[in-house]
Amino acid sequence: PEKKFAGATAEFAGDKVVFKVNGEITEIHRMKLDPSQTPNALDLAVIDASGELPKLPDSKKHMHDCVQQCIYTFEGDLLKLCLPEGFGEARPDKFDALPGTGLTVMTFQKVR
Repeated sequence: PEKKFAGATAEFAGDKVVFKVNGEITEIHRMKLDPSQTPNALDLAVIDASGELPKLPDSKKHMHDCVQQCIYTFEGDLLKLCLPEGFGEARPDKFDALPGTGLTVMTFQKVR
């Protein structure tokens, strides 16, 4: 739902993206872009503030395989992302977030 993401921002720097809601950091990800795929592919891995993959709760394992497989496109100054709800899910093949698909489409306006 749109309300859930009201006030959301994404700040990109190098291979990292920081998601914020109302100025507060909600998630930090390491990203890997692959514009050679159709649609363009984006892999997001959650990292902690030091840039390391966090440990899973009650586990000595790290989240090495916890990658969110997304797609992206640019439309002028807009960045559109389509991502699955969870990690390890199949990459979407189109920008469709119909009820029951488990997908979310987010659009960000470039700030100048």
